[in-house]
Amino acid sequence: MRDRVEPTTVSGPEHPPSAKSHVLTVGHFLPYGDPATKIDSGIGEVRLWRVPLDRSEAEIAWCRALLSSEERARCERIRHKQSAQRFVVGRSFLRQILAETLGCRPQDVPIEYDGAGKPQLPSGSGWHFNLSHSEEWALIGLTQLGPIGVDIEKVRDGFAVEPIAQRFFSPPEVADLLTLPAEQRLLAFFRCWTRKEAFIKAIGLGLAYPLDEFDVTLLPGDPPAIRSVKGDPAAGAGWGMYEVPSPPGFVGALVTPTPHARLVVFDHEDI
Repeated sequence: MRDRVEPTTVSGPEHPPSAKSHVLTVGHFLPYGDPATKIDSGIGEVRLWRVPLDRSEAEIAWCRALLSSEERARCERIRHKQSAQRFVVGRSFLRQILAETLGCRPQDVPIEYDGAGKPQLPSGSGWHFNLSHSEEWALIGLTQLGPIGVDIEKVRDGFAVEPIAQRFFSPPEVADLLTLPAEQRLLAFFRCWTRKEAFIKAIGLGLAYPLDEFDVTLLPGDPPAIRSVKGDPAAGAGWGMYEVPSPPGFVGALVTPTPHARLVVFDHEDI
């Protein structure tokens, strides 16, 4: 069982009132702006932040000020107000985390985009991150291991599990899913989906990579793993796949470029 650290309160002109960081494993969420507070992850470590996205109007305004002009323009194009606000909060937390790592202001974090549109830091930084969000929660991963992928999904009741699985999953995955009792298939579906999403994000291709060309585990009790890629079991052996502890009603997954990573999970509750 992991020890729970008491919340650390950070205040000052660059932080919103009552900023709290709830840490579930060793470490804390440090104030940015001072190079001495840089996050110092070990080479084999992946840090994960679970961030609740629904905030007050005042907090959203504070978060918005941390975004780049491109991100603010993107927010303006999101028609649904709640979705736009969640985008602002998720991106602002990502920028805060990266700023703490690089020792700069959130507004100055040099986020770039690769050819597939995946956000990244300049190659010389040595750091890799990934962001996912679903409804009111976001999941952020940061590491020096290499490119990673994270995904979080809300388990939605009434979801058409079987037809969607047959359309997108590989034949072995569909066969595994159909061996389960009906009441277990919904969770197994989202377990599979998050693992597949995390993998295609780690390789940098997103949904351009066909989901049925690789197999992941999904049965209860089976460790998270990539069983094969295009029918080759060896192609998946060099990757690490992990189930990320998630809020009730959600499922999360992480894929790393090595099967031996140490995970450190942070929880952000009320800020």
